[in-house]
Amino acid sequence: MVVVVSSLHDVARAQTDHLRTQLDPAELRILQPDESLLDQPNRLSQWAAGELEVPESLPQVVVITSPEAVGGSETLSGAAIANSLASVVQQALARASVGALVLVGGDGARAVLDATRAQALRITGAIQEGIPVGVVEGGTAAGKIVVTKAGGFGPVTALLDTVTELTRTLTTTLAHSTEASS
Repeated sequence: MVVVVSSLHDVARAQTDHLRTQLDPAELRILQPDESLLDQPNRLSQWAAGELEVPESLPQVVVITSPEAVGGSETLSGAAIANSLASVVQQALARASVGALVLVGGDGARAVLDATRAQALRITGAIQEGIPVGVVEGGTAAGKIVVTKAGGFGPVTALLDTVTELTRTLTTTLAHSTEASS
């Protein structure tokens, strides 16, 4: 599962910090590029490739988040930051089998879906009230589960609750597909 936190809102930051403290470190990888990389696509791509290649396999949850410092940035817009993070997501999708995307922040959701050339989202329900879940239709992320969440929305546990629920869903889906092929 890839979690993209492009939102700079304090609520999103607190939810990300809570997720970080509650998940087993062996099951979590945080990718947080330095602000200086965000406006340099080639350097960002090299950094992401290096981060994604070690260790050999990625953990269950990879969180791609904007740098702490950009909160005061006057040179980068929210859309520019989101587009930079979307390029890291593309590399993660190319590197590993990803079952779900959790997109926190509107600019980031749009950037990731644009970068993957998604044609539509088919909403299938909600993880929690105000946090829809669906499936990506078309593009390089076709068939992936996707959850969108506003950065300034929800209690501190919202992101952890979302990841926990998606982990259950992905585990159940994997178990059913393994049984069906046996």
